Amino acid sequence: MNYTFIKTFTSCLIVWVIYSLLYALSKNITVLHSMVGYLAFVGETGLDIVCFILTIKLASKTTSTTKNIFTLFAISFFFGALSDSSYNIVLNILNANAFNPLIETIFDIPFALFLFFQLIAWVKLFQVMHTNQPICIKQNCYLPFAFSILIILLSFFLLPSWKINRLSVEGFFNILDTLLEVSAFSLLVICLFSAKDKIITLLSSGFLIVIASDFVIRYTEVEQKLFPGSPLETTWVLGLLLFSLGLYIFLKTNRVDFKETFNRWNSLKAQTGYCIFTSCLMALVVLLATNEIFANLDIRNFDAIPATLIFFAILSALLSRALSSHFTKPFEHLVNIINTYKDEVVLTNNRAPQIAIEEFQQLESCLQDSLKTIKNKKMIDKQYVEAVLQYTESIKNPIAALEILKNDIDELPEKQRNLLKDVISSISTLTNQLLAKFNQTKNRIKTLPIILIDDSDILRRTWACEAENIGIELITFSTPEAFQQYADQLERDCNIYIDLNLSEKTNGLELAKWAYDHGFKNLYLVTGEDPQNIEQPSWIKAILDKSMPFPSK
Repeated sequence: MNYTFIKTFTSCLIVWVIYSLLYALSKNITVLHSMVGYLAFVGETGLDIVCFILTIKLASKTTSTTKNIFTLFAISFFFGALSDSSYNIVLNILNANAFNPLIETIFDIPFALFLFFQLIAWVKLFQVMHTNQPICIKQNCYLPFAFSILIILLSFFLLPSWKINRLSVEGFFNILDTLLEVSAFSLLVICLFSAKDKIITLLSSGFLIVIASDFVIRYTEVEQKLFPGSPLETTWVLGLLLFSLGLYIFLKTNRVDFKETFNRWNSLKAQTGYCIFTSCLMALVVLLATNEIFANLDIRNFDAIPATLIFFAILSALLSRALSSHFTKPFEHLVNIINTYKDEVVLTNNRAPQIAIEEFQQLESCLQDSLKTIKNKKMIDKQYVEAVLQYTESIKNPIAALEILKNDIDELPEKQRNLLKDVISSISTLTNQLLAKFNQTKNRIKTLPIILIDDSDILRRTWACEAENIGIELITFSTPEAFQQYADQLERDCNIYIDLNLSEKTNGLELAKWAYDHGFKNLYLVTGEDPQNIEQPSWIKAILDKSMPFPSK
């Protein structure tokens, strides 16, 4: 899945770079200058339509809460397509840089609705993330986000020299759009820091880039410096491209909800991103304070300050997320070591540490040695049990011979004869008890069943036939409900294979999560699709095709 994602992501970036180069050439070459507006129109409106189609598809195949989120996204991109198309036609194709109130409302009303429905959708996503937290997010954690919002608002309302009337139609929509965007900013950054996988990372990063691009464009508008063919149109396209890629991955991985796309807020990745972001804000405060105390520069003379601040805030959030992912990778590597060693019979050779950080190299080596010791001890215990079983099997014949001989020792004195009989009876009794005890252990290990949950009768019969041929106990279920009713009677160590597309009511991912929450750890998903194209949750051992996982006889 990682290789497929990297290939897809790289392809998208190449497409965007080619688009940006065409845009730059068209803007700077007089003969091609008329193409600028059409490129912006096709890029922005086209991606709005792509996102609209993807969200409609996702809304039709997901659960209730997620369906509502994608419905809100679909509505927002419907208005986004209306806004981007009318804006690009008026400004970038017709080259109009002064609007009357009527023309202003043609694209400002749809864009305000685009931002509004995006905000509501991200509120819903934040609620999903918040309800899955084992602990409440403390209120003081929101202070850096509130502070960043305050800086952005103050810079936008106080620093630019507004050349438009704040009470005009144009001024009203600029203020409304700013309030909607900064309201979404904190939710986006919190969701970005809590993102477990690429889906939320792409969605939140894409919309943050759109917000940054629009903020700078509107900043030039309030100073009446807006001109056709702004280079920010290309970053706008990048944001929409990332958003559409996130939707596409959600669709291809057959997700049904967002519950497994968030880390807990107290996870290392979320806390690292949050701390780095807070440090960036503190650095900004120190910069402004030292300027006021020592340099005493009038920052109101720097026209680009508000635009720089919004980019600083958003780039700080994106960089914090990237750094948090980098610093938590060693922990993920250590988890992979443990999962790999689970399936090995005996550990003999130390593996060279794969982590560059010295402390993690020491921890990795220590973990490898500990796992080797534990695994080899279990191997020794297993060999001991097998040796005892072999002993109990081999001593049965000598015991039987002694039982025969004890009836043929009449020539011995009675006292010695009774003592010998008692010794033979004791050895026989203890050996039989030991044999019975270890046979129970041996039978339990050998009879641990394999579970298959699939609605295909043909597949269940095929697996059952092959399992019978090689002496494996197989229990099959055709519905999630049948398995859930029988689950209490199953050992928690048994291997369970679940059809990914099990039923409309409960799919394989949902049932596997239910089984994991009830103590089953050896969970596998089986699918008729290519397993490489499906993202594997952390609580799933592997995603396999529907061929039988146990060897043929």
